Amino acid sequence: MKKIIFIILPFFLLLVGCPKVPSDENSNSKEKLASDFEINLYKSGGMLPISEKLRISAEECSWTYWRYKNETVVRWKATTEELEGLMKTLNSNDFREITSRSEEEVYDRGGYSISIKNGEKVSELDNSGRIFIEEKWIPSYNAIKKGILDYSNTKVFENKIYLHASLSKAVQESDLQIEVDFDGEMAYNSESTQINPFDGFKAFVGMNQVNLVSYYRDSVSRYNGRVIFQQDMEWLEIEKTDKEVLIDLIDDKLVITKKP
Repeated sequence: MKKIIFIILPFFLLLVGCPKVPSDENSNSKEKLASDFEINLYKSGGMLPISEKLRISAEECSWTYWRYKNETVVRWKATTEELEGLMKTLNSNDFREITSRSEEEVYDRGGYSISIKNGEKVSELDNSGRIFIEEKWIPSYNAIKKGILDYSNTKVFENKIYLHASLSKAVQESDLQIEVDFDGEMAYNSESTQINPFDGFKAFVGMNQVNLVSYYRDSVSRYNGRVIFQQDMEWLEIEKTDKEVLIDLIDDKLVITKKP
């Protein structure tokens, strides 16, 4: 019995003597939100003439989207709760510890670079061009990037406005299959039973890239796709007071205009 007591006693003393590991919520290593907290994210399109820039701070938030020399800017105000939520995502993924490496002979690679300022410290999380996040930190980096983009995408979408699409008689009677989208937001698809132009779609206040595509009906190309009749990209500037756009066919060419 004495032997058992002597064996257990050292382990008991060891457990008592070990300091408690703080939880994530109470850890002193976790940073609190500073008044000058700021996130700057930049997305490069590499060879493509497309890029995005995001700024998140207590002062102002903005998302700038460049494509083909045209710029769209969306601005909003972040709440303290939203900023604290982002800070929690950064802390839980050890943003101060993430490291990267440089590689040679990397060409035309796009990617994301993220700069985080909180107090006097600035952390650079770069995963673009010749810079790569170290493999062990990729899950943490991806979680941080997702948290930031999920937040900004929600805010950008909320700041879009609803528009309605009117169809001219020529479009309604056309034998062509027609698709029209505003920066990826489908405004009209002649073959879809789920997209009703009169239900409305969302567009940026400012410059919108409008993709106009029409196909020969029931056609099949040698690549098993549809045969394109027209594929054009136009730019339409939308104001807050705009409510409706007109999709028309003029000389078999799709055009889009704002309705007064």
